[in-house]
Amino acid sequence: MTTNLLSQGICDDDHESRRADARGGAFFLGLAGKVVRGMEFFVLALVDVTARKAYPVAVQQTVRSAAEQAANQARKKQRAKPAKGAKGKRRKPRGRPPGSRNKPQQQVQWSPELVRLNELLATLLQLIRVFVGVKYLALDGHFGHYQAVLLAQQNELQLISKLRKDAALYEKYDGPYSGRGPRRKYGAKLNYDQVPNQYWKKTQQEGDLRTEYYQGRFLHPEFGQALNVVILVKTNLRTNKVGHVILFSSDLELDGE
Repeated sequence: MTTNLLSQGICDDDHESRRADARGGAFFLGLAGKVVRGMEFFVLALVDVTARKAYPVAVQQTVRSAAEQAANQARKKQRAKPAKGAKGKRRKPRGRPPGSRNKPQQQVQWSPELVRLNELLATLLQLIRVFVGVKYLALDGHFGHYQAVLLAQQNELQLISKLRKDAALYEKYDGPYSGRGPRRKYGAKLNYDQVPNQYWKKTQQEGDLRTEYYQGRFLHPEFGQALNVVILVKTNLRTNKVGHVILFSSDLELDGE
């Protein structure tokens, strides 16, 4: 079995779930499209990339502490409270908070959710690495952030995940130095409606659905490293509706296939 990938999943009462609601014992159930009462289990599975099969090898129930539930409730209330602004919309304060300092991205504080994942992952890897070589950790879009990249790399893995469809990606600036200040880091911002042809890899069509594949190395302001990004642009030829999916890996050499 050519297994070299760990994949994550979340199950709620034997059904797939994506994100947890702030209330204790209530979770968002993806199949039902609503919050339900029940138990949530975090599952790690070994994936046979050749046979395209997953084998669950670790399961842990999600149990939030009282402090975590209180923090979730506070964040929920903060999001629901609009600041004074046009049409009652919540307005984001300009600039940095007074007294804030730069924080090394390698020292970002993990959320309780990531702490639980790291403990489960570290225990599992200690058991299976004697028998199986694992290189990648695949997590869903909920974990498409730099903290998850650090978690994977701390466990000697590379992360594969998904970015938001409006993620701010930039090409690396390769122009001349202006002669003043630090060297420019970011080039042109990526436009998902007009991805440059230099990143095109292939096009596939099934019926009325055409899918174009693009791959390249891009920068994101919230990540401390370049990302290996694959963009899928899907066009319905009958309705002309266009959508896109943004996948990424911390492994810059990983092929998009």
